[in-house]
This record gives sequence, structure tokens and C-alpha cells, in this order.
Amino acid sequence: MKLKQYGTTLSLTLALFLSNCGNGREQDNIKDAPATYHQDFSDNVALIAIERNGVLWTSSSGFVTDKEKGLVTSAKHAVSVEGKNSGKIFLNGKVYDGTLIQTPAAIDAGKFQITSRFDPRDLPEPYKIGPAVKKGDKVFVKGLHPHSPELQEEKMLVPILSDYYKTPWEPREYVLDILEATVVEPSMVGTYNMAPKKGNGNENDMAAVYLQLKTKEDHRFSFGGLSGGPVVNERNELVGIVAQEIQAYYELTYKGLAYHPWDTIFVVPIEQLEESGFISR
Repeated sequence: MKLKQYGTTLSLTLALFLSNCGNGREQDNIKDAPATYHQDFSDNVALIAIERNGVLWTSSSGFVTDKEKGLVTSAKHAVSVEGKNSGKIFLNGKVYDGTLIQTPAAIDAGKFQITSRFDPRDLPEPYKIGPAVKKGDKVFVKGLHPHSPELQEEKMLVPILSDYYKTPWEPREYVLDILEATVVEPSMVGTYNMAPKKGNGNENDMAAVYLQLKTKEDHRFSFGGLSGGPVVNERNELVGIVAQEIQAYYELTYKGLAYHPWDTIFVVPIEQLEESGFISR
């Protein structure tokens, strides 16, 4: 009888031990799981948020270029700010920690790597690389940036401010912008230095020849926040990365005051990304 009771007690103890082990693993999984926010659609467009003391400071757009390694590409000028090399990556309802790992000297592009726990199956498929576009081609500029309430109509809302950062006083909210545009022409708008220099000259300076796009409609406010977002062709193939804009302005002419709308975006073309080795097919 005593042996039987001992066996029963041992069985119960073992069962409780295994049960507790299971709960521990489940708790660890919950602890390591990424934070979430509500997003009722999926797309290969991410928001990269740079914070100060846990508060959103600045943001840019990006997209997954390697789902197994957790690599997210954006624009260098937007993510390499004041020496900060880390941020949060918001992607399809999940929030990951990321670290800036690559900023080539010659092009306006940067690469983040997800450093927190992630499942590659949760990440979207990278874009296929498209052919170089030419003048007159139709393209689509994609990215996430805040819109005021009156400009949110018929937009795909991504409630990062209200759902994750809990800012009910902030009337703006992030939306997924997909802007139809036309390639106008290549445009020399700046240079990036390729160190180290040789002698005292600029032999290693590389001219940044951007594609100039004109959007189909007046955006009505700054494109700020779209920097780093993907530019795709009609087959949804990657053809560039958003880099710069021309702000809307008024000009006094002999006919009166002329308005120049928010409709001009400059893009790092896919051929420069490939030539630099930043992206490969």
C-alpha cells in the first residue's frame, strides 16, 4: 500500500513538473513575442521609427529585402540621424527592434536588421527587381507617413500613433500611401562622397543621379516620411527608393501668383542600387 501511494505521489509530482516546464516555455514565448498594433492588411511597406527616450522622434518608410535575415531597406538620410543606429520597425501589425547595419557612401540607402525575435514566415516576400525605367513610364510610390483627418479619406489607415504610441491628442495618423507617378527625367541633384579620397581632388565623389517623378495628383502636403519607401512598376517590381522631394511653393509671375503643387519626388534608381552592390537580383 505504501509503495502504491509513493508511486502515485511521484506521478503527480512529475506531471506538475512537466506542466510547469511547459508553462515556462509558453511564458518565454509570450515574453519574446513582438509587440503588436492593429493593421487589417498586409504589404511589403514598413515604418522605421527613431525614438528619443521611448517617444517617437522621426520616422521613415522601408521595405523587406531579405526575410530570412530580417533585412529592411530604407533611405540613408532618413535613418542615419544624429549618430543613432537603432529604431523600431513596424510591419504588418508587428513591432520589431532593429539596428542600422549598412549605409553605403555612394547612395542614399541604408539597411536595418531586425534584432529582436522574429519569424521569417511573418515577413512579406521581397520585391522582385525590375528593369531600369525610362522617361514616361508609370510607377507607384509607396510608404507610410501621417495624414491629418481631412486627408485620411479613402486611405488605408495604419494606427501606429493611436494604437501603439497611445497619443489620443494627436489628430494625425499613419496611412499607407500608394501614389501613381510618371518618370520625368534623370536629374542631378547632389553628390555622395566615396571615401577615401585620392590626393586633394574629388576623384572618388560619385554624382547622385536621381530619377525625377511627377505624381498624378497634388499631394497637398509634404512627402516627408515617404523617404526610404519602395518605388515599383506596374508589375510590382522594385525600380527605386524614395530619396527627396521638391516642396510646393508660390511664384510671382507677370500673370500673377502661380502655385507649384506637391508633386515632385526624386528616387534612387534601381541601376545605382545594383551597381553599388546594395541590392542584387
